[in-house]
Amino acid sequence: MKHRILGLSLVAICVSGAIQSQTLPNPGFENWEDVGTACENPQAWDSPNAGVALFGVCSVFKEESSVYAGSASAKLVTTLIPLVNLKAPSAISNGILIVNASDPFNSTVQGGSTIWGRPDALTGFYRYQPVGGDSLTIRVRLFDINGSDTTLIAEDEFFDDTNTGDYVPFTLPINYLTLDDAELAQVLIRSTRNTADATVGTTLWIDELRFTGITGINTLQDEMIGFTLYPNPTRDLLQVENLVEDRAYFQLMDRMGAVCHSSVLSTGQQWVDVSELNSGLYIYQFRNTAGTLLQSGKINLIR
Repeated sequence: MKHRILGLSLVAICVSGAIQSQTLPNPGFENWEDVGTACENPQAWDSPNAGVALFGVCSVFKEESSVYAGSASAKLVTTLIPLVNLKAPSAISNGILIVNASDPFNSTVQGGSTIWGRPDALTGFYRYQPVGGDSLTIRVRLFDINGSDTTLIAEDEFFDDTNTGDYVPFTLPINYLTLDDAELAQVLIRSTRNTADATVGTTLWIDELRFTGITGINTLQDEMIGFTLYPNPTRDLLQVENLVEDRAYFQLMDRMGAVCHSSVLSTGQQWVDVSELNSGLYIYQFRNTAGTLLQSGKINLIR
């Protein structure tokens, strides 16, 4: 049985960008990275793995034998933590998961990935093997950011309790509460929808996520720019991607306009260490070798 519901709760987020990427980072879950334990996270996505791995288990896995497209998908498994006899629902988010260890189902998300415009739906493919009365959840929240004010402009949710056997497509239409364009997209995917139905062994595979029908005043301009950075907010490291310039300059400035960090970027992906900067909101800029501003926005550093 499939459902879509509309909610109105607000998560506090401090991120913005004038011109941003139109797609989710690592949408096919091809790229993975260690989280300092035996577990991995899909690159640019967060999960409970760093926490549950301390108890000798993982709840999100790189799946290479069952994929919809490409070489990998994300596999989410509702897990039992034996040492504390606690069910650990699996989840991934393009924001930062703030996990409540005593009540994992009420964990929250901060941040997300930048976007510009008004997508009409989130689409993708999933395979689901629920145990008992379990159901999966896919939730989208979109935000408009104006200075220090963050406004929730859309929130929709898809859930399903059907054993699909193989991959099936889903489309989650997005209904807007305002006429504003979105600047931040937050996606949360869980193997288990609520505490009462959580069953160890429930497994969800997810692959090839996309926003569709994006329209907005900066759409054409955005297609001409080739810089991305994530995660946003971040703690210590930023992954910055330069797709268009042989050489570019990256700067972070505080609210007073003082330059706090400068980097020279070659083409491709690179990590930028911001661990020495204080928590707070910073302005980022990308410039070419002639000093022309190519892209700017805001990024939040949290500790």
